[in-house]
Amino acid sequence: MKGWFLTSGKFENSIGRLLKNVDLKGHTLEIIDCEKISYGIENGLPAKLWNNGAMVTPPDFFYIVDSDGENGAVFSLARQLEELGSFNYNSIEGKKAAMSKITTYQILAKA
Repeated sequence: MKGWFLTSGKFENSIGRLLKNVDLKGHTLEIIDCEKISYGIENGLPAKLWNNGAMVTPPDFFYIVDSDGENGAVFSLARQLEELGSFNYNSIEGKKAAMSKITTYQILAKA
């Protein structure tokens, strides 16, 4: 299986060091700087993805490591990958809530 760690570039080095020490059991994991990904959205056609100008296929799964804000490239790409059928290990709404103490308190208060 192919997986991506989505980042805004903040944690690329630390994730890279972590992946060097993990047995991936034949799986492929890539660290993706969302600022370097572009995609085209066309009616009725699957979106095409490019990483640093090279066309790539969507991953089987992905994990949002960090974010560049609510309207930044990380969440936009995560939404696009979900639309393309990639499994998201941590939900966009959950990640947004974790970024805000007030939102986290509001969610916990309801529970």
